[in-house]
Amino acid sequence: MLWIVRELLGSTPALVLAALAPALGWIGLLLIADRRSRSRGTALGAVLWGAAVAAPLASRINETGRLGLLLGAPVVEEALKIAPLVLLALLRSSELAGARDGIVLGAFVGIGFALTENIQYVTLAAVQGGTAGLARAVYLRGVVEGMNHAIFTASLGAGIGGARTAGGWIRLTAPLLGALAAVGQHAVWNAVASGLVTRVLCNAAREGGPCREPDALVVFLAAPLIAAVAMGPGALLLLAIALRAQREPRARPMRQPPA
Repeated sequence: MLWIVRELLGSTPALVLAALAPALGWIGLLLIADRRSRSRGTALGAVLWGAAVAAPLASRINETGRLGLLLGAPVVEEALKIAPLVLLALLRSSELAGARDGIVLGAFVGIGFALTENIQYVTLAAVQGGTAGLARAVYLRGVVEGMNHAIFTASLGAGIGGARTAGGWIRLTAPLLGALAAVGQHAVWNAVASGLVTRVLCNAAREGGPCREPDALVVFLAAPLIAAVAMGPGALLLLAIALRAQREPRARPMRQPPA
């Protein structure tokens, strides 16, 4: 919380609101879609973990730590984001009793993570492009790409939550498959989709030339199409897993031994 306060004090209210508004919209939609009567404190804690713990730690490790260079940003970031779900599975299993719970809570963590990243991006966009640059950054980073980290971490959350209700070899392999899905999607996004969006928005007259003001067709069609191709398969798979998990019995919380 102290880190969040420091970040907010270091930015103007307009920039904070610009980064916060899309995140609040995604959180609201996720709460509406999640019909389970879960603890709102758990959902808030997941968002705060992504925003105030995972994001700043990942930034520091990726920039200055040898661990970030060795493992790569997707591995470092997903490992930090998933930590609270692992703790819930071990210590408060009633809050993570299936794949659906893992998807929802993982998405909350991812939204918080993206929120912190977007404060930095919208600030840079406002400095470089003024009001037009700020509006474009909010639309692209907050809306078009607003659920990328949520989808990555929800994939790993599905694996951890799914292991609670699965049996046999699936119980052992579900977390590993979730981790591979999360890191794989994250790596593809960083290596392909993010750079492609940047290039089409740059709208340079020639390769390596100075950027120009992007066309409306690029902003409202090309960039969303690239994001949809990159995030769509993962999002559809998570939806299918969540719908199937909704029809399955939830895992019962582990009983505490008598005192």
